[in-house]
Order: sequence, then C-alpha cells, then structure tokens
Amino acid sequence: EKERNMKLIMIRKDIKCIVLLLFAIGLADKIFAKDLFVAPNGSDTITYSQNDINNPWATPQKAWYNAQAGDIVYFRAGTYTISGQIDTGTNGHDGTSSAWIEFTRYGSESVTIKGTGGTLQSMFKIGKDYNYIHHLNFDADGNSRVFMVGYDTPTVTGFRIEHCTLEDWANGDNCSALYLGSTYASATAKQIVVRNCIINGRSTANYQNYCGIQTFGVSGFTIENNEISYVVHGIYLKHSTIEYTNHGSTVRYNWIHDQQTSSTGAHKGAIDICENYVTVSHNICHHGINIGENAQAGGSPNGNYNTIEHNTSRSYGCTLIGDNGSNYNTIRNNIFASRTTLGTGNVWDYNMYISGSAIGAHDLGNTSPAFVGGSLPTSIDGFALITDSNGENVASDGTDIGADVSIVGTGS
Repeated sequence: EKERNMKLIMIRKDIKCIVLLLFAIGLADKIFAKDLFVAPNGSDTITYSQNDINNPWATPQKAWYNAQAGDIVYFRAGTYTISGQIDTGTNGHDGTSSAWIEFTRYGSESVTIKGTGGTLQSMFKIGKDYNYIHHLNFDADGNSRVFMVGYDTPTVTGFRIEHCTLEDWANGDNCSALYLGSTYASATAKQIVVRNCIINGRSTANYQNYCGIQTFGVSGFTIENNEISYVVHGIYLKHSTIEYTNHGSTVRYNWIHDQQTSSTGAHKGAIDICENYVTVSHNICHHGINIGENAQAGGSPNGNYNTIEHNTSRSYGCTLIGDNGSNYNTIRNNIFASRTTLGTGNVWDYNMYISGSAIGAHDLGNTSPAFVGGSLPTSIDGFALITDSNGENVASDGTDIGADVSIVGTGS
C-alpha cells in the first residue's frame, strides 16, 4: 500500500510538471479549451462546464461573455435576436495569440444574428483580445453599427472576421458595419483582419460618413477580398495621427460598387486614405481613391507614404486632397477616370487616365481601356482588359495596368 501511494504521488508530480510546461510553451489554453454550442432551443442557465452539443446556450451574449481562450463556439441553425449591446469591454475573456476564441456556425448550417430596436450604438462592442469570427450573418436592422472594436477600452489586439455577411446598419454620421479603433493619436485596435466578407449598406443611405469599414488609427490591418455596396464611403481610413510608422497595413482585392452620393451632393471615395504607409492594390472601385486630409481633432495632416497600385476606377479618379497632407505617395499601374495632383513628392507613373494628361514618363494620358464588359462593366470579370486593349502588358511589372480580376472579390 505504501509503494502504491508513492507511485500516485509521483504521477501527480509528473502531471503537474506537464501542465506547467504546457503553460510555459503556450499550449495549455489549447489543451484545456472546449467546443461550446448555442442553439435557438438552448438555455442560458447551462453552465460553462455543462455546455456541449446536447446542452447548448441560447444567446450570443452568453457565448461572448463566457467563452475562453482556445474555445470554439458553434451556433446551430436559426436567427438569434439581440436587443442590448454585447460589450466585452467589461465582460468576457481574452483569447491569446496561440489560442484565439472562435465564433462560427456548426457545419454548413445557416446562422443569422440580428439586432432589434434600432437604438444601439453597435450590436457588438469588442473589448477583448483575439476574437475570430467566421461564416456568420449579421443583420443590424437599423442599429448604428455591427461591430465596434477597441472603442473605449484599452487596446484590443487581434480581431479577425472572415466569410461573414454584414448588412442594414443605420444611416448616420460615422455609422459603419465595422468601426475599428477610436482615437487619432494612438492605436486602440491592432492586428485586424477583415477578409472575404459581404458588406451591404442601405440603398437609401446618403449621410456623408456612412461607411462599410471605418478605421481610426488602427495599427496593422488587412482588409482584403471583400464585396462592399450601398455605402457612401467604401473603406474610410480616417484621421490617423500614428504618424510615419509602417505598420504593414494593406487594402487589397476588394470589389466596391453601387456607391451612394452623399446628402451634400459629393461623391466620396470607394477608398479614402487618411492613414500613412498603407498599400492599396488590386481593388475595383465604383467611386475613386482619395488620399489625404488636413489636421482634424488636434491631429496632423495625413495621407502620406502610401502605395497605390493596380487599382481600377472606371467612373471616378484618384484625388490627392492636399491640405498639407497627401505627400510622398507612389501611384502606379492604375486605371483612373481622372486625377488631381496636389501634395508634394508624389510619384505618378505607368497609370492610365481616361481624362487627363500623362504625368509620369510611362503614363497613358487621355486614353481609354477596352474592358471585356464594355465601357461600364457591372461585374468583376467585366473589368478584364480585352486582347490588344490600351494598357495590356505595359505595367511596370509587365502585366496589365489596373486590377487583376482573378484575385478580386470574395470568390477569389
């Protein structure tokens, strides 16, 4: 009996050492994570330890407030309504860089999370690190936003949303499906990814800052392969004063169409860049690309040191707004309806301007492309250049000027 007890003591010590080692190398969260379930016929009286496929929770709120690092939350088929904001700034748990908290559908079931009432600042206010959301549908039903990330909390690091549909948020100032960050002078949201999402606003929306995606000084973001429609601004990188540090941010492969005219009568950009050191490439845009703005809210002029390449905007142009910003950008290999060249130190070359003379030595001024879809294409594939079109194989990298349609949109 004494020998048996000694063996048990040694086994317990070995287990303790293994657990400590797992924590040390960052695997413990994954080892102790679990699958969690939410279903329309579930109950929020179920505890975390009781939750399984046969004992699901009933609401998204319960899921976001209780899931822990490494957990995967599976939503069963149905529509879930929320009447109050889900705020993880004061509720819920952080994920970690090696153990994100994942929210998704179960199998291929169809799931919609729908706001009600139309009075919420946002359906979700994310204040915790490392949330990964995918294959879910979100219907704001007139509430101001779907997600706010890092709005009034310490910095949120790690937010990823992919293969989701976001729609029907309210028409108003700075209303957007995704409102990322909150301050001008420091980053309150870092390591943000928005990928392969369909973002549909309201066809009657006309407020001047009605956006699909809006950022305020986000550090290190990737916005790619999204389809955005029925908005005034498609992607608005707004008011950053993080100054001249390269955070590796990129906006690429997006299809932005059916944009609205603002109530002031102005056509806002498909992509408005008031950040610095952003690479914007292979986007197909209804409205054009605007770069720069003057200082606002105590900030500094921005729209500097960006790279704008291989984009197509058939109906509108590329505008460098100036106002002491819009400096030292590289604009190349694009198709624009027109261009405005304020700012200093900018490099324009290998672009095609349908209306406007050449600037760089290899620019094609007052030249029209021949698209597969005719003069005004309505699909991504329609923006491919036909054989022997102006701009074919004459970009600085030997490819066609404009966006490569094969890598644009959610199907790519």
